Amino acid sequence: QGNVTVDHAGAKIHANSLEVSFEPEGKRSLKKITASGDVEVIRGKETATGDLAEYEPATGTIVLSNNAR
Repeated sequence: QGNVTVDHAGAKIHANSLEVSFEPEGKRSLKKITASGDVEVIRGKETATGDLAEYEPATGTIVLSNNAR
């Protein structure tokens, strides 16, 4: 917790808190990243902000919610 950043697949997510989930043992691949508190998502030249972001690497989607701009 605190000022945290994740950089994955061309996107950067800055937030107050990050929770990282992995697939079950044996696969060791990233399942989901949940960012909360003053979230900023940067992909290329685009920037979006909100209070909560959920990133799913399997689909490459980032869902930004709670005061998303």
